[in-house]
Amino acid sequence: MPGLHWHIPYPIETVDLVNANAVSNYAYNTEMLTADEQYVFIDMVVQYRRTDPVKYSFEVVEPEMTLQDVTESALREVVGTTTLEVLVTSRRDEIASRTREVLQNTLDIYGAGITVTSISLETVNYPQAVQAAVDDAQKARNDGERYSLEAETYARDIIPVARGDALRVLEDAAAYHDRVIADAEGNAARFEALLTEYQKAPRVTRERLYIDAIEQVYGNSNKVFLDAKGSGNLLYLPIDKMINQGSRPGQSSDGNRASDSATPSSSQGDARLEQVDRRERRVRQ
Repeated sequence: MPGLHWHIPYPIETVDLVNANAVSNYAYNTEMLTADEQYVFIDMVVQYRRTDPVKYSFEVVEPEMTLQDVTESALREVVGTTTLEVLVTSRRDEIASRTREVLQNTLDIYGAGITVTSISLETVNYPQAVQAAVDDAQKARNDGERYSLEAETYARDIIPVARGDALRVLEDAAAYHDRVIADAEGNAARFEALLTEYQKAPRVTRERLYIDAIEQVYGNSNKVFLDAKGSGNLLYLPIDKMINQGSRPGQSSDGNRASDSATPSSSQGDARLEQVDRRERRVRQ
């Protein structure tokens, strides 16, 4: 520049030459705790330029040491408020940008004359000394989450089933209640109708009731009674079973209808006849 180019000799006067265009970098690594209390090892590279030579030379005593201290402070601020999952996943680039922003704001407040151009995270991982313990803790945490999800799934499955069963029981009870009432009302109405017919024709009604009862009794019976003429005994044969089995009762050598083992005694026939008579008398009553 124009003018007198002279200066007071050293050591009274010195000249600091600051390259404002050069990009410098330094590596920084540290260990710290995350927001979820996980211990991590971080290795990164900071790149910067000395954009303001005056501030760089006169505002801060040791700009390089100040940059390192402010870098550690900014990194701890960001990592201490971030979980490990965010640090180790694809969102780790956000950590670098946030750290650069905090670092640059602090340097501007100090007036260091330094501009941070970029921060690159090289390594974000557990320290080797605690890797095994951290893996076990992470596995336990994953197992806990899995068990919790399984319990929630089981609860979501069992509760609707229980509610459905309870609703079905209530509906069955209501249906049974309605059916019993309807049957009772129907029986009462049928009895009243029968009473009206009985008052009009008692004898005819009694005979009809007797016939209906006998028809119902013999209709539900699966046995056949045959009267053996001449002997006065009641012969009992399971003819219905014989028909179903496709067999015929054998004849003995003396011409009887069945063998001695298949023909009951006369006392048994008389007892069965008495049972039928008693049943008919109850029906008449």
